[in-house]
Amino acid sequence: MINLRMLRDDVKNKRLIQNDMNMDVASKQIGISKATLSRIEREQIPDVVTLSKISKWLNVNPCKYFEYEQAK
Repeated sequence: MINLRMLRDDVKNKRLIQNDMNMDVASKQIGISKATLSRIEREQIPDVVTLSKISKWLNVNPCKYFEYEQAK
């Protein structure tokens, strides 16, 4: 399971920290569409390629966003 809230918060925080970067600039830097970035910021599940691009842009390991549940 992906921690969508954490992913959303990290993306929004980076956009705010970098001089209130708008979605057009951020999406171009990441290499995804503005619509895809908007979906991420609404906590929708990204595909693996998108998660990889966003993680690279954030300079974090994508595993940061995965939550694993123990088998019972």
